[in-house]
Amino acid sequence: MPLDAAPLDMKPGIVPSTCPHDCPSTCALDVERLDAHTIGRVHGAKSNDYTAGVVCAKVARYAERVHHPARLTRPLRRIGAKGEGIGAFAPISWDEALDEVAGRLRDIAEEWGSEAFELSGTGDLCFMMQECDRHDGLHMHDDLWFVEVVEPGTTTPVAEGERGEFLFTSLMDESLAFIRWRSEDIGTATTEPCACGRTSTRLHFLG
Repeated sequence: MPLDAAPLDMKPGIVPSTCPHDCPSTCALDVERLDAHTIGRVHGAKSNDYTAGVVCAKVARYAERVHHPARLTRPLRRIGAKGEGIGAFAPISWDEALDEVAGRLRDIAEEWGSEAFELSGTGDLCFMMQECDRHDGLHMHDDLWFVEVVEPGTTTPVAEGERGEFLFTSLMDESLAFIRWRSEDIGTATTEPCACGRTSTRLHFLG
């Protein structure tokens, strides 16, 4: 959807969408909308020659997971033994969860003497970038994605090296392309060659 598109009408009906999973095909979907917060059946888009009305079983039953009463909507920390069910977990904040994961990664690296590398990707755009052994930014796959750095909340570009929001355009999706996908991630980008020898765009995430 264009960044300046008006919100969709929230009346019941069939609306176009795209699969949120990380398959590179990014299947186009026809989704039954029951109301502003509830979906029904999910089909592959009939108008798209890749999906042709068909979608995989896991996406066809998407409503069952999205609206399941036991769906996880916040991070949980284990406080009990395995096999005890949901009672073995306690809710924590997203900040606590991120701090705990980062701390555990550091602990593992120190305990086992291994080197940790950061990877990044999304359910929408699949695996996108990773660190090299210099740990100086994440290397983009420039042949698969095009990245822009803009003033947050706009499409106004910033100069190379300046802080801004990342917009991503997929160059590989076979069904429904992502064009100027707004990540809401803030950082900087550089096209300067890395000390490791790679020449791909490097991103530094700041928030």
